[in-house]
Amino acid sequence: MTSKNEFTGGSAIWNLASSTAELRTPHLKGETDLARPWTGLHCLKYRERALEGSILGLATCEGLFGEGVDESFVRGNDLVARYRETNDRPFSLQVYWRVKSHENGTVVVDFLLSFETQLLESFPQLRITTELPCDQIWTLPSQTGPSQTASVQTGPVQLPSDQQHEGSSCMVLRSENENWSYAEMAHPEDQDHWRFEGQNQETGIVQRTVGGTFLEKGVIRRLRLRGVFLPRENDLQLAAECLTKFAREAPPLTT
Repeated sequence: MTSKNEFTGGSAIWNLASSTAELRTPHLKGETDLARPWTGLHCLKYRERALEGSILGLATCEGLFGEGVDESFVRGNDLVARYRETNDRPFSLQVYWRVKSHENGTVVVDFLLSFETQLLESFPQLRITTELPCDQIWTLPSQTGPSQTASVQTGPVQLPSDQQHEGSSCMVLRSENENWSYAEMAHPEDQDHWRFEGQNQETGIVQRTVGGTFLEKGVIRRLRLRGVFLPRENDLQLAAECLTKFAREAPPLTT
């Protein structure tokens, strides 16, 4: 595994040492272990307040992720990791963490996945997991406005843990006694399946399954997800605006 820093300026700063990358922006801090991508972005601090849990943990649907990262580097606001194809994971993968911090306290974390296979036929899938303390989860199924679908108050939310949902592009996790909310969305062109679990009265888990469609040798597939830390005030409106903007964005240039 090789790693290098190519920092060229921007609103977010990644500090990469071996496979561990530390993120520092004016409003959000955290770290990720690229050799263990299922741990996601963790050790979180939003506006200097520590948060339990993690966001955007990456694993295969069969388990964890196999061998460590092959190459990683920082370029501007991007943290990039490359993983070679293995017997247990028959596709190679390139992962981009791209971060932008705004003065109002909003921090956008783009999670870009690019994968390909040497097989003549495959149906690669990945699982993305976010686990944060929350009292409620809201969904924004369209750009017309939010609708409340589940609330965690005195116990786990009453959704079966094996129940899959699709068609909602954005979920907002909020904690009534905190100054933050967290919105997570898949790009509408990249339809995903998701499920929500209330692990206990204080923690919510969102699991997404992405990919799964036919992929042939030599074809590169790219998927886009976005996590957004938001100030608690007007969080649903801000999340809806983020979703609308995300839906209209062209695919980013990656190399």
